[in-house]
Amino acid sequence: MMATGKPAAISAKDIQSVEVREMTKDDDSGTAGEINIIKKRLQHPKVYAHLSTWTGILRPQIGTYDNFAYQSKKWDIIASLNLVRHTQQSESYVTQYFSDTQAPSQQLSLFRTIKTRQDAEHIKVNFFANDKLTLTAAAYHSGYPADATDSGTDFSGQSYLRTSNEKIDNSGGYTNIGYKWNERNTLTLKGSYFYYRYAIDYPGSDIEKYKSAMREYTGELLWETRRRLFGHDHDINAGFRNVYRENIASSVLNKQTSYSIQQLYLTDYYAFTRNLSAYIILKGEYDNLGYHHHLVFLPSLRLNYNLKKGGSLSANYQRRITRPSVDYLNADTLFINNFTRQVGNPNLQSQHNDAFALSWRRQIRKAYLTLTANYEHETDMISQIYITPNNYDVTTYANIGRSDYAALSANITQRFCQNRMNVSLSFTGFHRAYQLDQAYRENTLIQTIKGWGWTGNLNMSYLSTKGWMYMLSANYRPKSYNLNSTFHRNPNLFLTISKNLFRDRLELEVSFLNSLVYCWNTRSNTYFRNMHQLTTRRQYANNITISVAWNIGKQFRSRRVASGASNDDIVTKKGE
Repeated sequence: MMATGKPAAISAKDIQSVEVREMTKDDDSGTAGEINIIKKRLQHPKVYAHLSTWTGILRPQIGTYDNFAYQSKKWDIIASLNLVRHTQQSESYVTQYFSDTQAPSQQLSLFRTIKTRQDAEHIKVNFFANDKLTLTAAAYHSGYPADATDSGTDFSGQSYLRTSNEKIDNSGGYTNIGYKWNERNTLTLKGSYFYYRYAIDYPGSDIEKYKSAMREYTGELLWETRRRLFGHDHDINAGFRNVYRENIASSVLNKQTSYSIQQLYLTDYYAFTRNLSAYIILKGEYDNLGYHHHLVFLPSLRLNYNLKKGGSLSANYQRRITRPSVDYLNADTLFINNFTRQVGNPNLQSQHNDAFALSWRRQIRKAYLTLTANYEHETDMISQIYITPNNYDVTTYANIGRSDYAALSANITQRFCQNRMNVSLSFTGFHRAYQLDQAYRENTLIQTIKGWGWTGNLNMSYLSTKGWMYMLSANYRPKSYNLNSTFHRNPNLFLTISKNLFRDRLELEVSFLNSLVYCWNTRSNTYFRNMHQLTTRRQYANNITISVAWNIGKQFRSRRVASGASNDDIVTKKGE
């Protein structure tokens, strides 16, 4: 006689759900149904790490990028480290041609070598207390310390040799508390801190040090809800944000200026019909920049319409604001080189931008065709301007006037070789124009420009049957425009060949930068009332890099949580 074991008991805490499955409608069969007990899945901790390093062959360069991820039932931890050491070399030649005097042309040469270390660190921790409560904390830092050596001859023919130490630092952190009280409503409280610093020193020189710094504190309350209105579901986000900025300059010790921003916003996604949908953002901001109170309305609207066999059509409008950063407001003089000095303006106001776009997209067999028309109008534009009579070396920042930009672009993406090859080709034609306000038109030394230009981009990728990946990207923008300058560049090429081994654990990659063009050359023309300035620059950017990476564990997707507060209304300096 065979003994039968007693089935193990199941704890109620381990049961996810219970299902009753109907097997037959015939009760005489002896089995009319089945009870299926679904146990909770035991989530084992997941660990993944990506460790990589690379080095340059033609130019000194070494770097590493490492990231780490851990996931358990309650925790998500993500961390990354990026470190790059490299040397940059460039040559610049400047010639000034005067038109209203008999003075001969003047020439300046500048040879620059920069040794830099770029680093970036980031860590983010998510804690899922239960199905309703989520806590997030993150911290980050990025630095760009650089030692530069400049030599050459100035416009008077005098030789010079100078060193400088430059530092750019960004650091901060944020924390979020998210509470989901039901399937349709989530409340998130956010707090963040951001610190920015820029400093440059010229050892052994009488050039004054330049320092600027900013501290930013942000608090935000966000409500995400899904509501049934007018017979349709609406995905709505509503929130309030308060930003406090403290600007610090070096001209006066402990000199600080501050301002705050209060923002109310409402977003809504709404599908009118199966083919027509809209996404709208209503945003209002109030600030006291420059001890003056400003109220601005910043709406955005996106309409999408499905033309079925005719493709899809989208129309966009967005109004943005750009506030002056601490470097623009800093009244100290920033020495760039022997013919470029910049002075900030504490009285700057904000810049506004209205952007319109119309896009049409259609699939033609395996190809995707996209046509886009853009128009942007900027008012109270912040830019550098020359206002000192007959001084072509010093600029200051001002709200100089307005600019207009119009563009028409086409992009086609096609697959070949049984989808192993992807080719994307795009062309853009554009027109750029600037117009000064009357006060600056009469006093400045510059002459504004306008004109047409175009740009082209090519991206190709091919995965061979042996697992080799080839990627080629190229872009060419022969002529672009600034306020009173035109820029001419040669093509930029980038080729990557990679291969994964040992079940994708080992990644090998060889990259070629500007492999067909040894130097990265630019030529710019700057226009003044009585002078034309020609600048040619050669940067030794051509390089070949070899990269090796090792993967530990299997990559997995982290769970969705609320992101930190993002304040993109100012521009700060970044390392080159």
